Amino acid sequence: MGDALAVALLTLRGFTRDDFAAFHPGGVLGRSLLMRVEQIMHAGEELPLVDRDLPLRACLPVIVEKRLGCACVVDRDGRLAGICVDGDVKRFLMAHEAPLDLPVHALMNAAPETVRPDELVLGALRRMEQRAGGPITVLIVVDDERRPVGVLHIHDILRAGIV
Repeated sequence: MGDALAVALLTLRGFTRDDFAAFHPGGVLGRSLLMRVEQIMHAGEELPLVDRDLPLRACLPVIVEKRLGCACVVDRDGRLAGICVDGDVKRFLMAHEAPLDLPVHALMNAAPETVRPDELVLGALRRMEQRAGGPITVLIVVDDERRPVGVLHIHDILRAGIV
């Protein structure tokens, strides 16, 4: 009964989710209402970038060394051309005779899911989980010119305590 009364009073006073986040920023709800993708994404030297014409043989070390399970594939202008994820690599290796010498663009997903750096992490998580083609574990963070500036992995969200 007390909870119902408290919610009714908060509603009457116009208390919003933003107000809650401001008063309780350290809690799970407050973090989920305030945390932006740019705060927890992998950027700079951690960003797995490869050129679209790079042979798969040269792309694999990037995927392995950056430990995100993917590589952001870019065109000559540095704009996002696609994503190469470890699952795609496995399927590609099984389907071709000499796959390691083929260019990355032959196996990349040319329509990867992206997110903006200023978007809320909670929205990014929902996009990962509710994707029409099935759940995914990474989103490429892009700027206004569709250049990759980061990668958001679902493990980053878990470590941040959003869920």
